Amino acid sequence: MTIPRQGRRDRPDPAGAAFPHGHDPHDRNIRLAPSFPVLDDVQTAMTGVATCIALAAAEDLQARHQTERSTPDDASLELA
Repeated sequence: MTIPRQGRRDRPDPAGAAFPHGHDPHDRNIRLAPSFPVLDDVQTAMTGVATCIALAAAEDLQARHQTERSTPDDASLELA
């Protein structure tokens, strides 16, 4: 016998559900905790997570590269 959680039947938890009353104060967390997902769903979700991580890393690397190019280092000052 399955007991529904507080009257919510077969509905996914809203974003921020890992926080009290579903309020994520910084709006930056995603809860990845389905009850019994099929393997195909887990693989799809992890592909999405991996893509987000790769994109964040690429954006960080690009920002660092642009910062390094815009500020001269000591060696370039000596050549001037």
